[in-house]
Amino acid sequence: SDIARLYQSLRASPDFRLRWADRFHRLFFNGGALEDGRNLERFEELSSELSGVLPGINTSIRSNWVPNRRRIIIEHMKQADLYRSDNAPVFSRPSGPLVPATPLSLNSNGGIIHYTSDGSDPRTSATSRIYTRPFRITESQHIRARTLQDNQWSALSESTFLTEPDVPTLRFSEIMYNPQGGDAFEFIEFQNTGETEVDLSGFSLDGITFRFAE
Repeated sequence: SDIARLYQSLRASPDFRLRWADRFHRLFFNGGALEDGRNLERFEELSSELSGVLPGINTSIRSNWVPNRRRIIIEHMKQADLYRSDNAPVFSRPSGPLVPATPLSLNSNGGIIHYTSDGSDPRTSATSRIYTRPFRITESQHIRARTLQDNQWSALSESTFLTEPDVPTLRFSEIMYNPQGGDAFEFIEFQNTGETEVDLSGFSLDGITFRFAE
């Protein structure tokens, strides 16, 4: 069919394979939406919500399916030549707010790390630099990095670091903890005390199984 021919044509494109690998890396690593920890969070949340209806819910998803499925999917991607995560750069700090002049280091399992601090792709950008030693984040930046090894680029690793005044101006304005009536009545209220909108995409709170949608 035309769709099958189009797919085969795209599969033959190195750029298409790398873009696929980038998306896979973003979803399956570094807190991505399909990383094991995130999958387990969703399962625990769902099983808690259904506990009154399905008190004997099968927990093999937690103990068997999630831990083993990731390996199978990665192997599928490798067989299709759509996987570039083994030597993708790893950042020493996660995305989010930090104190100015905080050091950042990048590591990989081999090859030479190239990075940018202006949000451009290191493999095509004129601003790309070779990583040689840790550097300090002095202002809000979106760091993107790839490893070049044996003339092949790794999947893209990226993080956004925020310093004042770009740090979200959010405050806890009210907390309802352990109320009469049960967990369904618990809530946390935020207030934006700044003068500009705050994008909460991907933000989460430690200890609470909730993450704002992208």
